[in-house]
Amino acid sequence: MPFLRAGFRNIRALSRLGRHQEVSVNNSHIPHDSASQVTAEEGEVHVDGPGGVAVSLTPDAAEETGRRLIAAATKARQQAGSKE
Repeated sequence: MPFLRAGFRNIRALSRLGRHQEVSVNNSHIPHDSASQVTAEEGEVHVDGPGGVAVSLTPDAAEETGRRLIAAATKARQQAGSKE
């Protein structure tokens, strides 16, 4: 995804109050080594990640995102292993 390679990018995050706000995220292509905080509140899943990333998901979207994250992490580990 070429848009992820930009030095800075704007994303739309849903605040806890239900309002959308623009947030600027420094995405200098250095992977974060800390996991996101994840909570369930009032039927929604809230993800607070490194660099100020915050998103609110439905349970279905959270489950699918989880599956995709696991699949991508598995692929990334395989790629990293093939570079050694």
